[in-house]
Amino acid sequence: MDENAKPGLERRKHLRVPVDLSVSYSVKSSAQVQIKIDGQPRDATMVNVSEGGMALVIDCALPEMTKLDIRFQLHPKRGRPVVVTCVGQVCYNFLLADYHRYHTGIEFIMIRDEEKRLVADFVKSSLR
Repeated sequence: MDENAKPGLERRKHLRVPVDLSVSYSVKSSAQVQIKIDGQPRDATMVNVSEGGMALVIDCALPEMTKLDIRFQLHPKRGRPVVVTCVGQVCYNFLLADYHRYHTGIEFIMIRDEEKRLVADFVKSSLR
């Protein structure tokens, strides 16, 4: 831990905002994980989002470094809803207190510039 860091301050690169959005994902890498979850698209709930990634609540544990194809829709305060498709990578996950679901951190590793800008704009407008 950085000895100059102040306790309680956000240490992430990008600001996050809480959300409650539906996400569809499928495992892009790891044959073992694809077998475990039948290789089919799965639904999840996005609980926060930033320009650099998101946190999901999902029904199975995914190993760190697992790559996912992800699709979700943002609902900006102004304008039409926008669909974002990207590739993310699992950074962490932990079992939630209900013992049935996992809180899973995802970093965007492949996202088009236009979609990244849409996510950044969504986050900024949500902070206002």
